[in-house]
Amino acid sequence: MESIPVENQTVLSENQNLQKENPVDITDNHPQEKAEDQDRPKVTIELKPILQDFLYHEFQCHKGTDEVIIDGDNPIGQFIQSMVSVSDRPRKQPAKEHMMTLILPVQSWNHALLRENFLFIPVWRQEQIQLYVEAQFRLRIKEYFFVGYSKKYPQDKIVSAFLEHYNIKFNQCNYETIKKYDYRNRRRIYRQIDQEIQEDVRKNV
Repeated sequence: MESIPVENQTVLSENQNLQKENPVDITDNHPQEKAEDQDRPKVTIELKPILQDFLYHEFQCHKGTDEVIIDGDNPIGQFIQSMVSVSDRPRKQPAKEHMMTLILPVQSWNHALLRENFLFIPVWRQEQIQLYVEAQFRLRIKEYFFVGYSKKYPQDKIVSAFLEHYNIKFNQCNYETIKKYDYRNRRRIYRQIDQEIQEDVRKNV
């Protein structure tokens, strides 16, 4: 086996020490991945904070990222995608207090459309999204409370459990919001019961 000269051994040793002292950050060696991340099709919309928390849960995204990756198989994701408009130039939109970034799914049929255009959601369509997401949120509340009441749990326990399950920030505002939705749902049930009773009363008169 050929021996390494002493002077070469010294250089090799110095290089090894230099690598240990200055480790290479492998994340900097993937510019293509960084570019792809920056090129992800995205839009920004205004959405109530409690509904933002709901979307984080529905799409299983981490709240610390400040963005939600839309699932094209989810009904909410499908509705949001249907609200997206394209333009050949950037569109200026007013910045609101509660903005949220949505990452859109890229598929074979929309790859060129999303990559080669500027994407935006008009304000009036953002309002439609908020109404739709809120309707889905209220439906989850209705189902959750129906099961909770059937198991004889009190309202305050169900509210707390709901906030915990959907990872919604526990504060007085969100707590009262969930209670308000529950009261509305129960009033509808009471009105329906009243109508059925009144119909039976009229039949028996």
